Amino acid sequence: MTAIIGAALVIGASSAMGFGVAAEKRRGVLCAEGFLALVEHIEASLPSLAPLEDIISSFDNKSLSRYGVTDILLSSGGPMPCNKRLAYAIELQREDKALYCILSPLARGLGSTDYQSQVQSLARARAALASLCAARKRDSENSEKCFKWLGVLAGTAAVILLI
Repeated sequence: MTAIIGAALVIGASSAMGFGVAAEKRRGVLCAEGFLALVEHIEASLPSLAPLEDIISSFDNKSLSRYGVTDILLSSGGPMPCNKRLAYAIELQREDKALYCILSPLARGLGSTDYQSQVQSLARARAALASLCAARKRDSENSEKCFKWLGVLAGTAAVILLI
């Protein structure tokens, strides 16, 4: 009986690891898509010359909400201006090097440079994010199932070796 419980635990743990890696891949896709939607929203709203605070407050995205980015962007209770909150939300993505490298120059210039520089910065970020999203989707589709099955099969192999 102990062997069966141990075997179930080994298979469960390795399966969870495989599913965790697949979920992390999916998170990278969702974050990149959410920030792409944010950049597109700002880019579409910028010609109206509305304040950045109003542009950001009219944005809603489920994936960015799930990861807490929207909460940071919409927190207007503190003394931090909107462009600084955007920079902080981007700073939290520091572990995702590709996403951070695309978004950090945008955060530095948005709301603090001239209009034409902001438009150019948004266009560069949108193009880079679109290609990042496409690459991550391809990678995720190819590897997500692989990681899930690899976790299950690694656990099964470990159980067979232990028996």
